[in-house]
Amino acid sequence: MQIFVPRECENETRVAVTPDTVKKFIQLGITIQVESGCGLKSLHTDEDYVKAGAQIISTSEKKEALQAADLVLHVLPLEASDIALMKPKAWHVSFFDTFRFPEQLEAFKQNQTNVISLERIPRTSFAQKMDALSSQSSLAG
Repeated sequence: MQIFVPRECENETRVAVTPDTVKKFIQLGITIQVESGCGLKSLHTDEDYVKAGAQIISTSEKKEALQAADLVLHVLPLEASDIALMKPKAWHVSFFDTFRFPEQLEAFKQNQTNVISLERIPRTSFAQKMDALSSQSSLAG
């Protein structure tokens, strides 16, 4: 399995994967690529990701990384033009409010890309490990 983590938009300071998480993926035998600079706003350098075992992808290589990835991890959904580059049946995981991002919803549908919306995961004890809304609420205060 190959995971790709692109940089977020200018206003987003969170990153979908930290170097510690990269180490866990590597231990499972998963290949992980991160776009150069993806963690800078969260105080994680490219060197931190390399030390953890990730491959750094330059912005000029982003298109190929999106086409090759089985799973794309992002805080907010990708732009529709980037979604169109993903291979069909690949997975995209992010906070994805379908009412807020109708253009991306259509791109996912047209590209036959699978989507997991983190805020749609039920807030139950069974799914507690995946409850991203509670963790983000705690951080926000």
